[in-house]
Amino acid sequence: KQAFVVLVTDVVEQNATNGAGESNATVENNATQPDAPERFRPVVETRPAKDVTGTSATLRGKIEDDGGATITERGFLLSSRPNPKPGRPNVQRLDDANGSTNFRTDALDLQTGKKYFYRAFATNAKGTSLGPVETFTTTTATQGPNWINAQPGVA
Repeated sequence: KQAFVVLVTDVVEQNATNGAGESNATVENNATQPDAPERFRPVVETRPAKDVTGTSATLRGKIEDDGGATITERGFLLSSRPNPKPGRPNVQRLDDANGSTNFRTDALDLQTGKKYFYRAFATNAKGTSLGPVETFTTTTATQGPNWINAQPGVA
C-alpha cells in the first residue's frame, strides 16, 4: 500500500499594520492539506486450498488492499462449475468473520473425487471484488495396503 502526500507552497500576502500604520508582512510556505484519497473496491487474492481431503478443504484468501475503506465482508464462492459468481446456481457462499487480512474458511461436506472451483471475495463501502478462480479436487476413498488381503502361502 502506498500513500502520497502533496505539499503545496503558496505565498500569502497579509497586510498587517502596527499602530503607526507601518508593515506589510509576507507569510511563505503555507502548506495546505491535499484532498482525501479516492476510495475504491478492495483488491483480494485467492490462495491455493490446503488440507484437502475426501470431504473437506481449507480455502484461503488475502486482502491485498482495502481500497481506503473498512472491509465489511470477506469469504469465498465455491462451486463444482467453473467461474463461480454471486447469485449463480450451484454457487455456495462461505463467509469468514475473523476480520484479518489473511483469511480462511473450511469447506465441509464435499463430494469425494470431485473438482471444485472457488474464489475469494471482499466487500467495502465502494463494492465487492472477486479474486481469481482457483481449483482443487477432493481425494477419493483410499484402499487399504496391498497386504491387507494377503493369504498365507500365496505368492
